[in-house]
Amino acid sequence: MRNMPSIDVLLDNMRPALRRRIMCEAFFVPEFMPGMRFYQSGTQLYVEGRTGTHRRPNAYKTRITIPPQYPNRAPDLYVLSPHTLYMRDGQRTVNSLGFNHAFHTMDNGSDGCVQICHTHTWDASMTCVTVLGKLAVWLEAYETHLRTGETIDAFIEKMKERNHDAPDANRQRDTRPLRSVANGNAARRPVSQ
Repeated sequence: MRNMPSIDVLLDNMRPALRRRIMCEAFFVPEFMPGMRFYQSGTQLYVEGRTGTHRRPNAYKTRITIPPQYPNRAPDLYVLSPHTLYMRDGQRTVNSLGFNHAFHTMDNGSDGCVQICHTHTWDASMTCVTVLGKLAVWLEAYETHLRTGETIDAFIEKMKERNHDAPDANRQRDTRPLRSVANGNAARRPVSQ
């Protein structure tokens, strides 16, 4: 597997706007999730690395495959390792579900690994960082399922309800402008003050 500089050859063949976007995303991905990096294999560009949950850091190896039509088509999101994701009962597997609303999964990848459904609608304003955010929620939901038996969909619905019910006064918003990436400065803000 090659590291970040190896995508230069692939980037040379991209439209300038897409090249700038990929370079920007390649900067922000490891800032958002340190174990993740951009790679290429032949003409396939992907984001891969180890990530986890607050209880089990680095427990999962995941991959986002970037389609040639990106950003107009959503990337695919896979859990590569552990290859088999068991359900709470210890007998059935998430892999055996294939396309499943309750577990937010799509048909498995070509090698049988779990493919996570990360969006119902996709538009070009979304990024790999957006997908990584969905991955973090899915992994937390999966581990909650292992502890409680609750489906991933039920976990996500509870999160939506909690967020919706939270008073605006409890939500902290940082309205300071982002510094420009074009000026060489990372557009970063602290999560909380």
